[in-house]
Amino acid sequence: MRFLTINARGMKEATDYSSLLRLDRVRGELPIPGTGGTMDISEARLSTALITTTHMDLAIFKLINLTDSVRGTSWSTKQDALNWKAAKIRPLRRGTGMAAFAFRIHCSCGTWATEWSEFLDGIDNASRFDLTDILSHGERLTMMFDDAGSGFALSEFYFTVLQLLRVAHDWIQESVEELKNLAGEFEWQYGPDGYLHDHDQEAAEVSRRNWESVMSHQQSLANGLLSRIAKKREEMSSLRDGLFNATSVREATKSSQLNHYILVFTVVTIFYLPLSFVAALFALDLFKWDAPGQKGSFAAAIVAVAGGTYVCSGLLIWTVRRPERRRTFTRVWIRLWEGCRRRLGWLRRERPVVEDLQRVDSLDGIPGRRGLENSTGVRFAWDLG
Repeated sequence: MRFLTINARGMKEATDYSSLLRLDRVRGELPIPGTGGTMDISEARLSTALITTTHMDLAIFKLINLTDSVRGTSWSTKQDALNWKAAKIRPLRRGTGMAAFAFRIHCSCGTWATEWSEFLDGIDNASRFDLTDILSHGERLTMMFDDAGSGFALSEFYFTVLQLLRVAHDWIQESVEELKNLAGEFEWQYGPDGYLHDHDQEAAEVSRRNWESVMSHQQSLANGLLSRIAKKREEMSSLRDGLFNATSVREATKSSQLNHYILVFTVVTIFYLPLSFVAALFALDLFKWDAPGQKGSFAAAIVAVAGGTYVCSGLLIWTVRRPERRRTFTRVWIRLWEGCRRRLGWLRRERPVVEDLQRVDSLDGIPGRRGLENSTGVRFAWDLG
């Protein structure tokens, strides 16, 4: 069974386990926004192995426990205090070793659920907002907005927590399925093809009930954990969505302000551009500045170009400010364009096309009507009578 553990940075264990065997597990850090602290998150596992006799009336067995959890190292000292009857585990002669194995897994489920609960407690503590934070204007702004200046710490935190909760959900389901497969394996061993086929039906029934008790216990623990994970995922998703919405609104506000700046820049550009154009045009060698009337022409050009530009710009700005004006402008423009196309098309039809002409003796299907016709349908006809 796998689970995740959280250790606060700087926390020291009460007992030194440096002399024990440490396996290579997935480890990482989760930065906590607004505090500057981090949480160390690591993978841990619980495993139990069984060595037992099955042919002796009184079984001789050995249980081997492997765990990354410090809590699990105290199992052997507490085993005598645990109640087999409360766990609904019943030993039976040659199957006593297997019953002890089921009982050990029953105990491991409690440790497994406790470790998962502590992991979820750590996530709750890292993402908890109390009433003081909600009623504080500065704290509300911190929860609502995220920007590049902070390295998008809130977005990263919400994303990481959601992915950790997804992994937790998958691992819990995986542990439940693994226990079901293990129980099915023991049930198969009592069948005709298993190595426990020589045991009586009572032993098979006792084994089945023992494993049903273990699976029921683990399933009840898993349901509580999965319900808590689902609630936490919903909470983190709502915080992330609220963050994204508030950040989007702020970015839209900044874009609106930028549009105002661009509008000012555009107005200034429109004001000076016609003047610059006329001045640059009259600076060419085509115009003689000393010629009579040249200054008057220059002034008239400035007034005409600048006035026309200002009028057209003002008309367009007035048009696009309201939807109904835009629609009216669009309809007028389409009508003008279609009128120009029809007029140009009439001119093209009046232009004689003489390419690819062929002589026909029956034009338009009328005998005796002769003329010339090309592939585009242009015809020149005459009647000879």
